Amino acid sequence: MNTTKLNIDGLYSPLDVMNYLGALCNKPNMLKLKDNRLDPHKDLEFNRLHRIVYTAIENMALMDDDIQEIDGLTMSMFLSSYPDQYEHFVKSKGVDYVDEIKQMATNTSFAYALRNIRKFTLLRSYEKVGLSTKDIYNTMLIDPKEISEQKLKFDKLSEVDIQKIVKTKLDTIHENMRYSDADSYGFQAGDGIFDLIKKCQEEPQWGHSFQSLLFNAVFRGMLGKKVMIRSAGTGGGKSRQSIGDMCGISATKIYCNNTREWKENPRPASSLFITTELDKDEMQLAMLSAISGVAEETIKDGKYTPEVKDRLMIAGQVIKDSQIRIEYTSTFSLTDLESIIETAINKYDVGFVFFDYIQITSGIAVELQKTFGFSLREDQMLNLIVSCLKNLANRYNIFILTSTQLNRSYKTDGYLDATHLRGGMATCDKADYGVITMRASKADLGKLESIIETKINKPIPTHGHHVFKNRGGKYTGIIIWVAMNLDNMTVEDCYITNQDYEEFFVEGKRL
Repeated sequence: MNTTKLNIDGLYSPLDVMNYLGALCNKPNMLKLKDNRLDPHKDLEFNRLHRIVYTAIENMALMDDDIQEIDGLTMSMFLSSYPDQYEHFVKSKGVDYVDEIKQMATNTSFAYALRNIRKFTLLRSYEKVGLSTKDIYNTMLIDPKEISEQKLKFDKLSEVDIQKIVKTKLDTIHENMRYSDADSYGFQAGDGIFDLIKKCQEEPQWGHSFQSLLFNAVFRGMLGKKVMIRSAGTGGGKSRQSIGDMCGISATKIYCNNTREWKENPRPASSLFITTELDKDEMQLAMLSAISGVAEETIKDGKYTPEVKDRLMIAGQVIKDSQIRIEYTSTFSLTDLESIIETAINKYDVGFVFFDYIQITSGIAVELQKTFGFSLREDQMLNLIVSCLKNLANRYNIFILTSTQLNRSYKTDGYLDATHLRGGMATCDKADYGVITMRASKADLGKLESIIETKINKPIPTHGHHVFKNRGGKYTGIIIWVAMNLDNMTVEDCYITNQDYEEFFVEGKRL
């Protein structure tokens, strides 16, 4: 006997459904409120008559604003236009059934019945994915006293309560299975120390490459367990920079405008881009541009030469072949963010996450208010978001690149650092790398004039990346100057200076 199937079948209350449907027949206008509606295929999955009656009520209520009540005969007349449903309704003695549940519902609570239906649907959904809910509602009980006690406890639970119970169980499992790269762990200071020395000698620490080789020189590429915050003002190209870097490591090949050839990627990586603003079309247009080297405005205009169309078609196939996952979310909570990233890691073996961008959503504000019991300041919430990302980076050995907005002071201050981030210095506390990207102004180019004159083979910089934090690295307080085309997300390196615009040397070499 399949006891699991019996358990799921038992997580369905025909009595609650009858009371709910009867109440709707007595007052169908209640379905004008979306909160009072069900999903018949999920909430009423075990009884076809229930689905037919509910769907008929919903259709009649939404089509006729003046309908005040529905009886068995009225429903029979409505269903007569739908032969298959009508046949089942007649065979099930639907007219008598509707009149019976109408009478039953006069002495019951509509809200109570609706709440129970949804709770049972939630329990069934957990059971279907292998999560036992017997500790919440055990359908195998026989003792009348135990059944009565269980019902009293179940009546007091809300859907949120049930979700918390299941989450607590999962958290306990995760805690018991915690590995050494999780959020916290302990070790004797010398454990594995000689293995580490050998590892660094045999495998120098370098991650996948940024578009800018100067970034690689400063940060050693995109390393696992690292979080970078690369911020800019509104319209500063935060998203497009990230899309360019993502395509650079994950696309199977990219077109190079300088050599007019496709460049194969020897080790394409699996990546995830979490977008909070760009929709599907916008993301795909940007990726097409980054991979094909065709300006996005040209793609949007749709007037292609045969050569451009060929490049776009190849780029489209590259995107289909590449391990790139896109997730759109606008009102996420920290729990949602963790779930999106963990699912991508477990299901798609993602090793690089690009999150656009750190912000306070209503979901986060409500979640943290419930957690702490009071409303947190903006800087505290931003710090917790970055802490969440850092914990995920450590736990799964992934690289995460994200960004923030800047506060107003960046427009007037000389040196840019963590104090210019939205939320202030606390925002970057848990991050490993901190960068602020600014367009090269006339004043900047004036200060760089003596360097520009000596760089015959270098383009004139369009942007400066101000590096103010580099945990584990020695290069901070510097500016990486690049020529960045935000229309197709290509980057050409120029040089590095200190914050006083004096050329900076990395390992004795002028880059």
